[in-house]
Amino acid sequence: MTLPTVDEVIDADRPTLKHYCKLYGLPVKGKNRYLRARLFELIRLGKAKEDSGDEIAPANGLSRFRRALLLASKGEAERAKDELDKCLEACPESGLSLIAKSLLLDVIGEEDSVSYSDEAVAIDDRVEVLLGRALVLLNAGRWSDAEDAADSLTGRSDDPIPWLLKALATVPAGRPGLAVQFLDEALEIDDRIPELWNMKGEIIVRLGNYGNSLPCFDQAINLREDYSEAHNNKGVALLHLGHYDDALECFERALGSTPKYPEAMANKSVALHLLGNGIDSLRWIDMAAEIQPTAELWNNRGQILLSMDRFDEALSSFGRALEMNEDSVEARQGREIALEKMEQKRREEESLAQPTEVRKFLEAGETGPT
Repeated sequence: MTLPTVDEVIDADRPTLKHYCKLYGLPVKGKNRYLRARLFELIRLGKAKEDSGDEIAPANGLSRFRRALLLASKGEAERAKDELDKCLEACPESGLSLIAKSLLLDVIGEEDSVSYSDEAVAIDDRVEVLLGRALVLLNAGRWSDAEDAADSLTGRSDDPIPWLLKALATVPAGRPGLAVQFLDEALEIDDRIPELWNMKGEIIVRLGNYGNSLPCFDQAINLREDYSEAHNNKGVALLHLGHYDDALECFERALGSTPKYPEAMANKSVALHLLGNGIDSLRWIDMAAEIQPTAELWNNRGQILLSMDRFDEALSSFGRALEMNEDSVEARQGREIALEKMEQKRREEESLAQPTEVRKFLEAGETGPT
């Protein structure tokens, strides 16, 4: 068994992709699938030895490095870490072993992942090592350092990975416009990568240019017809544009390729709600919450129930949302509205009941004060 190739990672179904990604600790999102695929390709078993002519480690050190990557690819991160430690005992200055350990520490939530990547690049400036460091810095939230690390790769590689890494660093740093420019540079190098088009569309949606995002999603779908994330993201853009029927069709296509896709389920619920189909909307959001409950989902469920005048249930949903995120302004406001509606309904019921009581009083022959 060897680490997967680019095509194997790109074509993998979701469970297999999760299995592949244990070593690198990236979330299973379509926009990063190409990045993961290239990293797997760059750090394939034995590739460093084949490309550079330099031994990763002497004698049994090399076999341990191979075994560590094999274990990591199977999701056995702790055992892989033990093998890398033994490899580093045999060859303390193995840059690839150090960067692999750095990535593994990141996966299993231990400290010092960045320090191991620092040590790796200090003794080995191969592209594989620099890519690993950029990824570790991204996962650590050091956006500026990650961008600098990716920038050091431009000119050393003829593929779009450095530009993609720079885009991934600039989006959370609050510079989505610059991220679009970086993705345009990546697409200049290779415009046949659907993940790049999808990510560009997502960022354009974030910038509020919903109509301009549609050609990006269409291009991603043209390159991969069953690209669930792109169908879902296109639907989100169409929702913002008020094209609810078209958006609903996109979410259904996303679910056709990936039936257990909670984001598409939740978005389908929103589209149905906006189209006035409250019962089906509630059913879809409940299915999404069973798979991946979030404060946002519970808040949306509360909003749907509010529109159906089911105030007690809405109040409960907003309460669940606040349990998960006490800072949710939307859930707090929703809860206040539900309470107001419940009080208003109580007053109306009292008002409707009052004339009946007065009639009973008069029919009994009683008179009021004069």
